[in-house]
Amino acid sequence: MVMNAEELATSMRIVDYFLKNNNALGQLSMAEGRDIMQMASYTAAHCAEIGVKNKCYDILYSCCYYLKEIDIKELWNIYWILNVALFRYEGAQITGSLDELYRLIYKKIESSVTDTYERTDNSGSNLVVVVTNQVVTEAHAPTRRVLDYSYAIATALHKRVMIINDASFHFYQCACLEQIYDPAYMSGYTDLKEITYKGLRIPFMQFPGYMPDLYGINEMLRQIYQMQPELVYNISDSCLVSDLCRLFTKTACVPCSNNIPVTMSEYLLVGRELEDTDKERLARLEPYQKVIETLTNYELPETTIKYERTEFGISDDSFLIGIIGNRLDKEMTDEFILVMDKILNRLDVHFMVIGLIYDTKRIENGISKSENLHFTGDLKEAVEALRLCNVYLNPKRMGGGRSSFEALAVGVPVITVGYGDVHYTCGDEFVVDSYDDYLERINRYITDADYYQAAREKSLKRAEELSDIPGTQRKVFEKIFG
Repeated sequence: MVMNAEELATSMRIVDYFLKNNNALGQLSMAEGRDIMQMASYTAAHCAEIGVKNKCYDILYSCCYYLKEIDIKELWNIYWILNVALFRYEGAQITGSLDELYRLIYKKIESSVTDTYERTDNSGSNLVVVVTNQVVTEAHAPTRRVLDYSYAIATALHKRVMIINDASFHFYQCACLEQIYDPAYMSGYTDLKEITYKGLRIPFMQFPGYMPDLYGINEMLRQIYQMQPELVYNISDSCLVSDLCRLFTKTACVPCSNNIPVTMSEYLLVGRELEDTDKERLARLEPYQKVIETLTNYELPETTIKYERTEFGISDDSFLIGIIGNRLDKEMTDEFILVMDKILNRLDVHFMVIGLIYDTKRIENGISKSENLHFTGDLKEAVEALRLCNVYLNPKRMGGGRSSFEALAVGVPVITVGYGDVHYTCGDEFVVDSYDDYLERINRYITDADYYQAAREKSLKRAEELSDIPGTQRKVFEKIFG
């Protein structure tokens, strides 16, 4: 649904007023405040213009600080609306910062902890409790990371491991807020006592409800405290229960991206070297927090399917460029489609777009040689489709780390701009300055066999580094425990 011009103009008059007069939000009744939250969230969800969205996001952010009686559930719902929007929409931004909003929420929940906990050294317990905010299936990249890391910690580091889904991402969807995302929650997992992964049985627990639930949080804290873990290891970030565990034991957090994690844990793991652009974020860390530079690891999944080019109408002798993702409707922007069209008009190549796309016509209408454009839809074991490609082409986006690793691991060179997870996953070898350079890099791969072969070898070497999960985790544990 798209807002009409009159609705948008009315909403923006209100938004602009409160952006200039934040203090006026504090004079509103909570019922009036909820009307503002509803209007801002609705406008952000249904207006395509990024400038309008950003103004609405700023209003939602301000509501968290100025509305005196805002509920903890509303705060948490707004946090996730902003979190998803900043990840999903190119150009999305807020005047404040997510980590400051998370700190505000965390402090409110910490003040509601009912028990008194004593900080102890549990290094003799040999138990690592892995906490995440969502567990879905092995096809889900963040879930796969939880399983891969847990398996490596148990088998290579010889630790006892338990996985807990505290369901922080399974948030209350408040009636006064227009939702832009409905996160998956596997209610059937609540009865599971263990997960079997690669033959290893790992104890498991999942919170059976919506977050934030103060009673449930206190119950999980009591249970984890009684386990006496030497480390509570959050794999995901924005995970309330794992952060609260710092009250009694060591805590660490690794996000499902290459950003500095949003966390109150003691150790923040960053899957890259720190940069000058991180200074502002680092200045906001708590005095007790420490950053560990590391690698974001992946592992190539076992597969049973083999795809052939002919299944998608592509000849074996075609130079095939792969584009893959779960959010390509938004990530394949008009600018990116224009680049694709330019490549197709200049070079004898084909594009294979892997992943579910709801509006293929929008993409086809921007491509003059649409006969060289092939949509596979959503594929099981999509890495096997990547094997068919000569090149992996990345649209500018925050995510894509796992699929770019899988491309490298099967010897498919990646082309990306210096932005987001794909950049940090692949390294500078595969980065070009801008979309304008995509055509030149592809042309060189086509015309210079030695250059292309060298890129394939670099791909495999980089994938080997990234897949050493035991080695990376061993180094991380050495830095945490000395």
